[in-house]
Amino acid sequence: MKRLALFLTLVLFCLSAEAQKFAPRDLIIQTYESLDLNQSRLQSGSSYTQRTIHRSSNIYCITYDNLVSLDDEIRFWNKQKEVRHVMKNYKAEPRFRPNDDFFSDQLGFELINVEQAWDLTTGGTTVNGQEIVIAIIDAGFDIEHIDLVNNIWANPGEIPDDNIDNDENGYIDDVFGLNASTGNDDHRLSSHGSRVLGTIGAEGNNSEGVSGINWNVKMMTLTSNGLVDQIIECYSYVLEQRKRFNESNGEEGAFVVATNASFGIDFAFAEDFPIWCELYNELGAEGVLNVGATTNEDADVDVEGDMPTTCTSDFLIGVTTTNEELEVRAGIGNVSIDLVAPGDEGFATTLDDMYREFTGTSSATPMVTGTIGLMYSLQSNLASSDCSPEDKARTMRACILSSVQPLLNFSTNTVTGGLLDVEAACQCILSQSTNGLSFDRFTAGPLENRVSGSVINTFAENYEIVIHNTAGQVIYIQEASSDNQMSVEVSNLASGLYFLSLIGENSKATRKFIKM
Repeated sequence: MKRLALFLTLVLFCLSAEAQKFAPRDLIIQTYESLDLNQSRLQSGSSYTQRTIHRSSNIYCITYDNLVSLDDEIRFWNKQKEVRHVMKNYKAEPRFRPNDDFFSDQLGFELINVEQAWDLTTGGTTVNGQEIVIAIIDAGFDIEHIDLVNNIWANPGEIPDDNIDNDENGYIDDVFGLNASTGNDDHRLSSHGSRVLGTIGAEGNNSEGVSGINWNVKMMTLTSNGLVDQIIECYSYVLEQRKRFNESNGEEGAFVVATNASFGIDFAFAEDFPIWCELYNELGAEGVLNVGATTNEDADVDVEGDMPTTCTSDFLIGVTTTNEELEVRAGIGNVSIDLVAPGDEGFATTLDDMYREFTGTSSATPMVTGTIGLMYSLQSNLASSDCSPEDKARTMRACILSSVQPLLNFSTNTVTGGLLDVEAACQCILSQSTNGLSFDRFTAGPLENRVSGSVINTFAENYEIVIHNTAGQVIYIQEASSDNQMSVEVSNLASGLYFLSLIGENSKATRKFIKM
């Protein structure tokens, strides 16, 4: 009878873990200093093995030899003075929504003005000749696809197939990125990950298949099984590569400018994933922007939760999706979801040199990520300036968010109230070449009575806030505040399209908005 009771208890425990999608014997622990957790004593009988997943930040995954109460273990670890954070090892799911409609071309690109952006750049390298790299974390990839193979990143510090960790980063033969399950670059085949790659950087103008947002870019492939410990390990790999690049002045590592996460955990809150969320700040400090897909469920994630989009990092862009009719198609949130991209209009690379439709927030997110890579390739002074990697990343994010196309359907349920505009984001970066003024944030919903935001004033010059109508008539003017915060009452404006400009002595920045 006791054996039956024990068996039923274990079955219920496993079913509970499966329902909540976390590894039932794992915990992720971050300590203040490097530590052998085996020296800390748990309750009697709770033995485990320890694995390091982020060396410089002291992050470990421990796996218990037997099933234990993880809640009890979390309470124990939280009482230990050497422990900073502890959390369960949840599993994220790909954010792909099947759709019966078949698109024979990439209709979504038309909505976000990609072709106009290609008149400015098609990607590849910076003005200084630096190879631009975008990191993609997913369930696997077909890196030998005919339309992808030339744009896959190769680790310059690693020698293939010599069974040696040449660059001493803790991984052997990680030439083409990392599979966190195997510790090398032996990626599983995944249609989902392959379509993300194709959206960001399928080779363009090669008379083959489709084109990515970038015709030429290097894509760092990082395979994860979806559990949070492997997600953290993949982000840590990116962080290490960009740190090496920064510290060696480009002689080592990789110039990673962005990461893509077309996966997540529905109805989860950032407060339960502090280690994951804090990595975005670490990446941002080195110059890496991060883009995350929100849930495909009809949910207000500010209220109901979502990971990773509820992380509050300044270096994370949360993306939701719409269709060709500009209808809301997925999660919303006027705090957590920054902008919209057309996820239901995707068409991208898949396995075995084939192509197929790609829908949902998984498709929308790499459009934003790819835009970041494209912006870094522009012939602008920003790329070659002495501006820090962190400040460059902030400027890139500011340009993407402040240059969206305003949409009535998203005016009150996303931060920007608008749709990604690749050309406008690129033009914003080009304006940074001579401009000291730019928008860090710009919020102007068609149904709102106030336009607000914050301003980057590089040269600390005096400037005015001016509103014009489409006839060029000035209908509002005021001096800017000293703290570079902007808030303008527009309730008295008639319905129509308007242009708000920041006009300084030597600089000007303009954004359009609609008043209904």
